[in-house]
Amino acid sequence: MKLEENLNKLSQLSEVIEDSDTTLDDSIKAFEQSLVVAEQCLKQLKEYKGKLTVLENKLKELNDEE
Repeated sequence: MKLEENLNKLSQLSEVIEDSDTTLDDSIKAFEQSLVVAEQCLKQLKEYKGKLTVLENKLKELNDEE
């Protein structure tokens, strides 16, 4: 799942949890799901950060060559 999709899923789960018509059991299930999705988001963000660091280093190398 893409980061954007995971963020949308988190938003949907948040709405379920905040809905006063949601049962406690369903709220807990949604919260558990949100923790899994949040963990996936963090993993994806770390991967993106790593990629950006590599690109930044390459850009610095190019600038140093000039």
